[in-house]
Amino acid sequence: VAPEDPRVVRLDTEWRDIPHHSTRKRTTRGTSGKRRGATWGWNGLAVVLSVFFGFPIYWMLNTAFKTSADINQIKPQFWPHHFTLRAFREVLDDPIFRDDIKNSFIITLAAVTIGLVVGFLGALAIARFRFAGRRVFVVVVLVVQMIPLIALTIPLSLLLDAYRLKNS
Repeated sequence: VAPEDPRVVRLDTEWRDIPHHSTRKRTTRGTSGKRRGATWGWNGLAVVLSVFFGFPIYWMLNTAFKTSADINQIKPQFWPHHFTLRAFREVLDDPIFRDDIKNSFIITLAAVTIGLVVGFLGALAIARFRFAGRRVFVVVVLVVQMIPLIALTIPLSLLLDAYRLKNS
């Protein structure tokens, strides 16, 4: 029969007490003024940077709901006085825009599907089968993954230029 006290547990065949730690005195240390000031300073810097980097996003959204006259005023308006959805209606009613969105969706879906199938089959082959050069292949794949994507813009631009696809 188990005792009522939750601090007692059964070890092998006999019951033993577990030391209860909540009876210890807890010491509370106050945060020093210097550390608290540094925390306020970092928090203040984070708020300033958030406002600085978030303002262009706010301005873009703000401009989307303004009329053309409000957008072209010399004095900026930080909130639209004449709220409108006209810009969205114009874009969504344009048949060329709808065709472009449809084409982009089809190309994206095809690219993702092909990438997933090829990647899955390649990963399965590497994980399942042992072959000569397996380690070298994995290292080469990891090294290629370490190249920043922006470094590929110049070769890609040259390739598009060679096939006369730039600005087409």
